[in-house]
Amino acid sequence: MGCQDLKFSRRNSMLMVNVLVVVSGCLMGFCKMAKSVEMLILGRLITGIFCGLCTGFVPMYIGEVSPTNLQGAFGALHQLGIVVGILVAQSPRPEAGLLRKSRGPSKGALGSPGVLARSRLWS
Repeated sequence: MGCQDLKFSRRNSMLMVNVLVVVSGCLMGFCKMAKSVEMLILGRLITGIFCGLCTGFVPMYIGEVSPTNLQGAFGALHQLGIVVGILVAQSPRPEAGLLRKSRGPSKGALGSPGVLARSRLWS
């Protein structure tokens, strides 16, 4: 992050990193057509690198463009938004199989330890 951040502005660094997610999306999109699991794995790896870079660039950019008296609040709200997004994405939903009738493992229950504690999966 440091070299790219010093060479380019933070805004341009974020824009340039978006090339990674486009390449990653193409790899994952065409992996089924090419019948290649390796393309999927490589696409996921590149997506992880993209997410890591954005996790560093975005708070720096927010701190740069926000007013001095609100920099801490904007930084905290950015991280809070990420955590809430992860929570919502991992939450159990009926269509994910949490309320289905079968006794097998439920994909929807993976996001909620309380549901797992009450279910028959662990007994």
